[in-house]
Amino acid sequence: FFLGEYMHMITGSAFFAVMFLGGWDVSPVIGWFPTVANLGDEGFLGGLLLVLLKFGVFAGKVALLLFVMMWIRWSLPRFRFDQLMKLAWRGMIPLMLTYLVVFAVVEYFGWGHWLVYLVLNLAVAAAAAVISPRLPQGPPVNRRVALAGSRFSPLAAEQV
Repeated sequence: FFLGEYMHMITGSAFFAVMFLGGWDVSPVIGWFPTVANLGDEGFLGGLLLVLLKFGVFAGKVALLLFVMMWIRWSLPRFRFDQLMKLAWRGMIPLMLTYLVVFAVVEYFGWGHWLVYLVLNLAVAAAAAVISPRLPQGPPVNRRVALAGSRFSPLAAEQV
């Protein structure tokens, strides 16, 4: 299971680096250092050095993403499954449905300016912060269960 999980992290980081971080593209480095830009013109050794440089840049991006993923994973507390379901059903799903409707209306009427999106993001977040505490609460999750033989048993309270 751990092998599969870490392979998923590595391939996910690699895909993220290719799709969003430029992959093995070292164009900022090549633009700043003309000696690196001409490595491909110097025959086999120059081409090999350029390939190694691109592989190193790609591996560095993947390693950085892996570090960030592990850092977040090991730093934050883990939620129990019931807490995740409560967060999803009471928080994230209504919020995303609200975002979907609001931004569909904005796109339909052609109001798609970055300032409108910023104001709408702030308005939806503020509305969620105001409405969320007022939603009905379910039963407490970590409640004491009165079982015979436990210290929370009603029979144990009578004996004292």
